[in-house]
Amino acid sequence: MKAFVQTIRDFFGNRKNFFLPVAFCVLTTLVLSAVVFPAADAIGQKADTIGFEAPPSPDALFAREETNQQETVSLADYGGMPKQGDLYGKVSVAGTSVECNLYYGDRKSELHAGGGTFAGAQIPGQGGVTLVGAHTGTYFRDLESAQVGADVTVETTYGEYHYVIDKMEVVKAEEFGQAQLDEQPRESLLLYTCYPFGQVSLTPERYMVYCTYVSGPRIVDETEGGE
Repeated sequence: MKAFVQTIRDFFGNRKNFFLPVAFCVLTTLVLSAVVFPAADAIGQKADTIGFEAPPSPDALFAREETNQQETVSLADYGGMPKQGDLYGKVSVAGTSVECNLYYGDRKSELHAGGGTFAGAQIPGQGGVTLVGAHTGTYFRDLESAQVGADVTVETTYGEYHYVIDKMEVVKAEEFGQAQLDEQPRESLLLYTCYPFGQVSLTPERYMVYCTYVSGPRIVDETEGGE
């Protein structure tokens, strides 16, 4: 009987010596996981960013300080008036997938690359109407999704302009010319494309989107003496 009792004591005594180190290891691991490791990871991430500079945005061409409708700009500070074929901005329409580069001129070369600004009108900020067209099979394909009240943004090298859509209509191409363009409100934007949408060839109708000016800097005429 004494030998049996001694065997039991030896068994549990050995188990005690085994479980205590195991329990200690488990407890240590939990403490490290909860406190030490997260702190070390945060320190490591901080160290990784020291001296790091993010690469420049591909939109750096249009980088500038925020502007508003009260401000003025001089094109002389931005290389002067854009010339035929120049990329001078981009245009986007909220609620649609319309977002493309904006060129000065509306020849085949400009319309192949993005939206084209009719040289017979004006550019944003000059105080007149800006007429921008693009192909219905590509860049202005989703202009049909535009809604009254939506924001239209024209981001140029010299400032950002916002307009709001107030009307859309379909017109015969021959019914819209310089006379109709001159009737548009000052400092407004007019987008247009061939209609019906999605056509790959020239059509006799145009889809017109009329936009009212909201904000953006006024271009100062050099003859004004910088006032």
